[in-house]
Amino acid sequence: MFRIAQNIWFDRLRAKKVRGEPVVVDSIDIRGDDGRAVVESRLTLASVREGMGRLPPDQQILIALVCIDGRSYKETAEIVDVPIGTVMSRLARARRSLHDWVNRETKSGLPATEARGGRDR
Repeated sequence: MFRIAQNIWFDRLRAKKVRGEPVVVDSIDIRGDDGRAVVESRLTLASVREGMGRLPPDQQILIALVCIDGRSYKETAEIVDVPIGTVMSRLARARRSLHDWVNRETKSGLPATEARGGRDR
């Protein structure tokens, strides 16, 4: 029974990787907002999400604990059971990798979102 549940979980992970995150269009209400700013924010968020997926699991956990949950370095070090210096160095590498991913440039010299015509693929 465990093996069946595990296979279902793996299948869902593979499907999610291929299909991406589902978007419900009806629930999005952008009336009155600057459409360009909303779209750029969504593209940036999508790029950060993609960059997070490319990080090693130990760096993903640190980004989630410190940057998303707002935990201190000390709390994070206790949670993941590593020295605080290790948390700081891994977090610095993770942030640098995310920054490089979000601000990557194409051969044309334009930021990645502009080179794709403003669309995230």
